Amino acid sequence: MECNNLCSIVFKYGGYWTTVKGQSRKKYVGGSQKTLKVERGDINLFLLKERTETLCTWIRGPIYDLYYHITGTSPKIYMLILSDTDVMDMIISSSDSNRVDVVVAVKDHEEDISFTDETQCSDMQNFSVNIRPNNDIIVDGLCESSFAAQVEENNSLSVGSRFEDASSFKQAIHIDAILQNYAIKIKASDTSRVIAICTYRGCPWRIRASVCSDGHSFEVRKLNPTHLCPGVTRAGNKQASTSWIAQEIKDIVKRNLEITPKDIANNLETSFGLCLPYMKI
Repeated sequence: MECNNLCSIVFKYGGYWTTVKGQSRKKYVGGSQKTLKVERGDINLFLLKERTETLCTWIRGPIYDLYYHITGTSPKIYMLILSDTDVMDMIISSSDSNRVDVVVAVKDHEEDISFTDETQCSDMQNFSVNIRPNNDIIVDGLCESSFAAQVEENNSLSVGSRFEDASSFKQAIHIDAILQNYAIKIKASDTSRVIAICTYRGCPWRIRASVCSDGHSFEVRKLNPTHLCPGVTRAGNKQASTSWIAQEIKDIVKRNLEITPKDIANNLETSFGLCLPYMKI
């Protein structure tokens, strides 16, 4: 096998697109990369997708696109790979360097989510006023199906969501992790901000909330919403710490003083999939 016939394909994955400030173009940031050496004559669209799905085992179905960097362009220009003709163009553009960069872009994650705190504050000022804080969960009659729906709705995480304080925001993050079955880590937490990330290496999910002008409430200012991780088996239960469970029970009891421990356990199981022993409640 002659070296000149080999092409190094650098697969980049687990990152996300972001718009370059002051420009109309986007760049790919973050994530991981893996280099594979393949004979030029063997490279086609099927091979690229096969290698992509081998590297990114969590990808299922047509939820991603492939782009290649046109060698020699600066700033970098990326072209979408849709057919073997595009693959041939990619190979030709890399003939001088014997290397090509291929970006794996999950479709749901391609929109620009790189906003500044100042931009979000002005854009969301009118919108966030109507968002209820995390602990405004109404449990009326403790209907299991409606309770689960209310928990999910009132703890939805999106840019502009507002919470009573940092603790309420953290509580909402843990609820989301339990419902979606992934693991999170609080990367930074102080009086002005809270930043959380997914614990899975290479997953770009990230959320940041900053303190508002009132000095105590927190608003989500930045969010990379898509998980590129495969999920963690039973991660939800690991996220349900004793303090988190205590806060959830406190909120439930506060709205219905007559509720029994059995009903509390039933609602926690219905809403979050948590099976707690009677003595823990």
